[in-house]
Amino acid sequence: NPPSTYANTFRLRFGEVSVTLAAYCAAPPTNIGGGTSRKPAECEGMPVENLLLTAAAKAALMRTVRIGLVGCVKDKLARPSTAQELYVSSLFRGRRWYVEQTCDRWFVMSALHGVVEPDAILAPYNVTLVGTGRGARRLWAQETLVAIDQKLGDLRGHVFEIHAGSDYRDFGLTDGLVERGGVVVIPTLGLTQGRQLAFYAKARKHGISSV
Repeated sequence: NPPSTYANTFRLRFGEVSVTLAAYCAAPPTNIGGGTSRKPAECEGMPVENLLLTAAAKAALMRTVRIGLVGCVKDKLARPSTAQELYVSSLFRGRRWYVEQTCDRWFVMSALHGVVEPDAILAPYNVTLVGTGRGARRLWAQETLVAIDQKLGDLRGHVFEIHAGSDYRDFGLTDGLVERGGVVVIPTLGLTQGRQLAFYAKARKHGISSV
């Protein structure tokens, strides 16, 4: 069981894996391995030691294959570039730096191109999922899941760390990853863009364990 000393840090820790209490409570239970059936409202104010993961969830979180999924942003270079360099906003750069520290492998999630390797060459484009219809977002999620299947194969034993907005996460992507046996972690779940920028800045200045 998580030690009671973690109650004030609002994190669940297992080895090198850290899951925010906010993500644990706000996400569907299966996203973190089915350790609880509590609804988000029931988590408010609850000590960490009372939010127990199942043995299977702990085992899943301890696996070593961690995949970063980083959402694209509007601000881009005006010339073709690698995907990791094309997006120039502080938010994207913060996301990229974070997954480079925490993940074994990472991809850009592009509204136009789907799942993209960081070194793939992309031309600038002006496409976003923000504000599109629910059907379009669900179709994008389905196509993205197919691409992830093709790149990674069996997703059991994979922890997916998602750094992207709800338009990218919540229309089938998260559920699809879980249905395939993956574990989903969203470090900045529920944070405004300003608080996300502060989150990444603090992590970069003081280390991942500080956030």
